[in-house]
Amino acid sequence: MTDATEFPQSFVRPWKELLQSRRDEQEDDFPSYYVNNIDSLITTSSPKTLYVGTGHSIYTRALLPAILSAKHSVQLITCYWAASPSLDAIRDTFEKLAKARIEANVKEPLRITIGFSSFGLFQKLFHPASREGYVYEPSKWPKLGLPDQQLLQNANIDLTRWFEGCVEVEGAIVDRLLAFYDRVWGCNDEPSRLLDSREDSQIDQRAPDRLQANSETSATQSIDFPASGPVPTIFLPSPHHRNPRFSFFPFLSQTNPPMTPLNAALLTLFSNAQRRITILTPNVTSWPVVESLLDALARGVDVQIRTSKGMMLIEQLVTAGTTTSWCLRKFIQRYNALVNQPRSSDPEAQSPAPGKLEIFYYKQLDARRDKEDEPVVSHFKMTLVDDEYLVLGSGNMDRASWWTSQEIGLLFYVPGFQGQHLWNDVLEKRTEVLFQSDHPKRLI
Repeated sequence: MTDATEFPQSFVRPWKELLQSRRDEQEDDFPSYYVNNIDSLITTSSPKTLYVGTGHSIYTRALLPAILSAKHSVQLITCYWAASPSLDAIRDTFEKLAKARIEANVKEPLRITIGFSSFGLFQKLFHPASREGYVYEPSKWPKLGLPDQQLLQNANIDLTRWFEGCVEVEGAIVDRLLAFYDRVWGCNDEPSRLLDSREDSQIDQRAPDRLQANSETSATQSIDFPASGPVPTIFLPSPHHRNPRFSFFPFLSQTNPPMTPLNAALLTLFSNAQRRITILTPNVTSWPVVESLLDALARGVDVQIRTSKGMMLIEQLVTAGTTTSWCLRKFIQRYNALVNQPRSSDPEAQSPAPGKLEIFYYKQLDARRDKEDEPVVSHFKMTLVDDEYLVLGSGNMDRASWWTSQEIGLLFYVPGFQGQHLWNDVLEKRTEVLFQSDHPKRLI
């Protein structure tokens, strides 16, 4: 992999122009601190490790050891919270951390903030609409599966057997993440971060080896991030939006999605792609994604999509008025029409042949179906363009992510990226073919 020092202007310029073209719409976004200073999102990072596996395995191998080593603060933000092995493990970790600090006689308080968007239907229906949200009093923490007031400060988490991904990062990007957190989830009384203290260094957490080898057939895998120095990185927030033209029939509405930094980056990457686009996403119900991918295919760019079959169907119907399977079938029909278009016989007037299209569903590995670390569906979100631009984060290719949900992403500029074998090795064993343009009869 080639080390790069900054993002090419061939990406930065059109990305910024796309954002600035609709700047007035972003002034009231929550947060909007970057609207008049887009460059504040551009920075570097030091990625350390890439993880894949079930949500629970990622928590036990990566996130919980990091929490156990916390010195001053822990900010844990998630979308959905419910009883699960992950929740039990989080509670146990906080209790271990509290005991370790007591035994080490640490005087400085550890600030722990937990934030989540929902934990059930009724909570979602009756949740306050204000940007301040709702703060759970200590007396209600046990009902959320958390320890008593002794240690914690607010509330959140749920992860089931879904295939997930995680990247561990250090460096300047952390400040960008904290800037977003402070404006959305932070409390006014939270102190700024402090430097390491001697007292904290006395705590022996004995964190487990996070790079422990696993069975080749297991979905639980990790690798060192393939980069030797600071990596050009852009923080890509996508604030929550109400749908200004809400309809009980979303499929009748072709309104454009808000032009957030994340949406603008993905559209720019698809528009600039020259060779190959690879997407891992739980669902595909966003029409701008489909349109952009068709444009790329028409330019001769190969496209591969890995998604899940029948995942969160009710949510898809409510938020998009359609489903992933319907959208993909229409996508394939339009691709076939593109391939079958008459082409000019004049060599100088000929457009490039359409790129290859592959669409795969995740399929659980039968031989490991009863294993605790075998994912049932894939919830991993990743976009890789030309083996140079890698996007990881919470946003996927469905209508909710593109129109309404709060999402964040990290865009890494990594020319010659070689880390994709981490998830390819797992997913190639768990593949159901929906469509391959080289084998068009293999349409399920």
